[in-house]
This record gives sequence, C-alpha cells and structure tokens, in this order.
Amino acid sequence: MKYQNPKKEYRGRIEDYPLENYPDYEPGMAPAAGAIQEIGYLDELERIWGKNWGAQGIGKLREVALARPTEHEINPLWERNREFFLLRRERVELDKLSQAFEGYAELLESQGVKVHWMETEDRMGAYGPMRKLFMMAFCLVVRGGAIISRQGHASFVRGLEPNFLRFFAKINCPVLLTVHGMGICEVGVFVPIAEDAIMGFRSCASNEEGLEQVLPVLESSGYKEIPIANCTTVYQDFRAGGD
Repeated sequence: MKYQNPKKEYRGRIEDYPLENYPDYEPGMAPAAGAIQEIGYLDELERIWGKNWGAQGIGKLREVALARPTEHEINPLWERNREFFLLRRERVELDKLSQAFEGYAELLESQGVKVHWMETEDRMGAYGPMRKLFMMAFCLVVRGGAIISRQGHASFVRGLEPNFLRFFAKINCPVLLTVHGMGICEVGVFVPIAEDAIMGFRSCASNEEGLEQVLPVLESSGYKEIPIANCTTVYQDFRAGGD
C-alpha cells in the first residue's frame, strides 16, 4: 500500500488515484470483501478521523474540554428549591467561578495542554431548564472516541446530549456510544486506574442496562479490567449519597 494515510499524503488529482491503494482491490473484480474483514476500527481511526482519538490510563495530559460557567448558573430558579437542584452549600459566586476556570485554562495551556471550549447552546432539557451546564464530567473519551452518558441522578440534567454531540462533531471526535433505551450510565466519573483498567459503579447514576451498553465499548477500546463498585445513592437528602 503506497499511502498509509491518503488524507494526509495524497496530493494528486482524484482521477489519478492508484486503485491498488484500496486493500480489497483486484483488477477487473468486485471488491474482495474478505480483505477488509480483519482490519479493525482502531487501525483506521487516524485515516478516517485525522488523529488517534483517546488516551487511557495515567500519562501526560494533552487535551482538555472545558465549558465556561454563565449567568444561567445563578438564575433565581435554582434558589426556589436548593435541595432539589442539589445546591448544598452557599450561593454560586459567578465571578470567582469564572476566574477559576480561566485561570485553570491558562495553567493548562502554559504546560502545553490544548484546551477545547464547549458551547452550551441548549439550556432547556427534557423536563425544563438544565443546571450544571459547565460541568464536563458527563462523557468519557477512550481510545477510539467518546461515550456520551445518559444521566440518572436528576431530571434537570436530562438533555445534555445535544450539546456534547455538537461539541464532538466540531472537534471531529467520533462518538462510539450514546447510552440509550432504559440504560443509565454517567460514565464520565468512571475512574481510570491503569492503561487497561478502569473502575465503574452501580447507583442511581449507573444501572445494569447502562453498564451492559458501556462495558463492551470499554473492552473494545482496550480495557481488560473493569471492576464495578456498588455506590451510595441519593435518596430524599443529598447526604444519603455520602456527602
């Protein structure tokens, strides 16, 4: 094969492209389907998506996604029932929160980390206005692409998926799975332990159907050890969840 990555390497005219570069090409024949059955998704990742998305385990941080907090997070609606909206402590000081985010981004960039900012265009979710739009821990990027969660700890975060989907499309990162059906799995808070190990959990934020969808994706991305912990669950009072 002459071109290992045609998108990056080939600069000629389309009509002059060498047919021999197709792995299933045989002169005068239909595509030899067997030739591509053994080529894996990760083998083609950079060819299709431009880079080998995703890193696992503990190593050098190279890219980060952040979302800026906005006036939306201090809307009076949240104060109408602080317990329901999980406002456990003092009121949000937007200026301090924004300064902390900008300072964190500057620190990351000073260390050579690329920062991607996500826009939170959709603020109305499945049941009403959504809170916590500046929190990015609702997705997980593994080797091969992203997993988008379906939330279970509160209805006011049901509907975040379109914001994340647009963001990943913007940076050309493939989405491997959006948890669906009756599945619930907030996979963004799974804890990487090593290159081939990550810890998941069961709780109101991760049920069996959600795990059944997510675990095969984690395994295909290279995780071999995925212990599942049984976590506390919020019930009537946030302190019931271990706060």
